[in-house]
Formats: sequence, structure tokens, C-alpha cells
Amino acid sequence: MINCYWKSVNGFKSGEMDLVEEWEAHPDGVIWIDICCDSSALMVSLLERFRCHPMAIQDAVKPRHPPKFEAFKHDSFLLYQSVTHIETDLEISTQPLAFFMTDQMLITAHREPSIAIKSVAAHKKLSSLMATPASLMCHITIQSAGLYLDVLQNVELVLDDMEDAMNGVFDDSSEKALKTLYAYRARLRLIKRIFSYHESIFMNLLVHPELLPGSDHEFVHLIRDAYDKFERLLSLANMYYEQCGDLSQGYLSLMSHRLNETMQFLTVVTAIFAPLMLITGIYGMNFEFMPSLKYHFAYPATLSIMAAIAFLLYRIFKRKGWL
Repeated sequence: MINCYWKSVNGFKSGEMDLVEEWEAHPDGVIWIDICCDSSALMVSLLERFRCHPMAIQDAVKPRHPPKFEAFKHDSFLLYQSVTHIETDLEISTQPLAFFMTDQMLITAHREPSIAIKSVAAHKKLSSLMATPASLMCHITIQSAGLYLDVLQNVELVLDDMEDAMNGVFDDSSEKALKTLYAYRARLRLIKRIFSYHESIFMNLLVHPELLPGSDHEFVHLIRDAYDKFERLLSLANMYYEQCGDLSQGYLSLMSHRLNETMQFLTVVTAIFAPLMLITGIYGMNFEFMPSLKYHFAYPATLSIMAAIAFLLYRIFKRKGWL
């Protein structure tokens, strides 16, 4: 599927492939060609038809490729990780989103629908966003960064609730909390890597804006805005990653402390009953000649001694704070 948006001296138009042919007959203004295609062969043929750089096309059609930026002689290429689907608990589906930019044309190529692309395309003032192909690219990436930020802000609320509820370690909710924290750390590790690539790319473009076609003073502000957003996203992802680790260690420490308390109680109980078991074991031996077997008060005397030993040990352990 191809959607086209053309800002010319005569106004603004939107359409499909026929609009590209009209623009090629009278190339003026800025045109945005959005290609959404799940077939690699078809995407390659479309990108070759628009004379995109062969090396950039190879990177664009790969299902998994890290974000990158390259400046060629006649155009520039940016490979970006765009959001396709958002769920709770940091379940974010991403895909490579390729930007091909010249002085008058922006081509975006992706396999699945992109939330940021849809949002920018539906903008009421889309023509004002199309000052240059590079500025339109910045608006799309800034919109995508806002989606990432919304997800991370939701994570902050969840982590704050977990931090406030660090008690009752041996219940089902705490085990679920630990599983959630481990899942968050794994997903944040992936997100951190994506943000690191994006921050590096836009930092380079901020230092060298001339690498993009049509760069001007206003465009530098857009690049700085995009860089600031990804720098903040990377900082937040790092902070939440460390917070997940701290919370996991906190839960494990509390569980270990509670387990130690239980083992201490069981040890004290064992220590109290150990001498009693020794006495009963001795007098439970079936020998014919044993002292006090014929003594009339042997049984109550033995029970009294056992009770006294147990009470004495209880008082000792109680005084030491072990019970």
C-alpha cells in the first residue's frame, strides 16, 4: 500500500501512486511517499523505482537491523525503530522504519502499519510539517518518541506501587511481582539498546545537520528536540532498569530475612526438644537392670525434670530475643 502527500506551490494533495506520477511530471514542492508492504521483493522494486541507494535498500528490507544513518551523494538514509503495537507491562512491538530523503522527497518504508506514521499523516496541519523532507522525518520520530515516553511513564507508576508494597513476601502477589520485575528488566534492556542507537544518531545529526538535505535554522531546532527526547528516554530507561534491579534485590533480601527468621524459630524449637528427646531415648531403652525403674515416683519426676529443662531453655532463648 502506497500513500502519497504532496505540498506544492499550488496547494496540498494526497493520493496514491498516480500522485507520484503527477509530481514526477512537474516536480515542485515536497512529496512524502509512504510504503507499507510486507513483501521484501515488492518493497525492493518500489524503492528501486524511486532510485534509492542500493546499499540503503538492502538495510531497509532486512527484518531485523539496528538503527543507523548514512549520508550518500544525492540522498540520506535513516533506519529507525518505530512502534507498531503497545500493550501493558512494556510489551512494545517495533519494526524497522526506513527514511529516504532528498531535497524534495521523503520516502518511508515499513512492513506493518506504524502508529507514528498514522498520527502524522492524520495531522490537521500536515502541510505545515512538510517544510522539508528532513523536517517531516523529525516530526515522525518525535511523535514516535512520545509513544515510547507514554509507556515508560506507565512503568514508573507500576514500580512505585511495587516499592510501596514490599511486604508479605511469602504470598502469591510477591512471587508475581518478582516475575514482573524480571520481565521488565529484560524488556528495558532491549529498549535501552534501541534508545542508545537513536540518541547516537540524533546527536550526530545535531552536530552535523548538513548531512541531511534541506537543513536550516528551524530544522536544527527539530533535531535538538528529537535528540532531547531520546536522551531523556535513554535516561529514564536506565533509571527504571536500575530500579527494577534494586526492587528485585529488595524482595529477595526480605524473603531471605523472613526465611532466616523461620529457620531461627525452628532451630530454637529443636534446641528445646533435643534434651527432652535425649531423656526419653535413654529411658526408652529396654534393659532389665536400669536405675530408678522400680522407683514409685520415677515417671512424674522425669516429666517434671523435662518440663523444667524446657521452661529454662525457653526463658533463655526468650531473653536473647530468639523467640
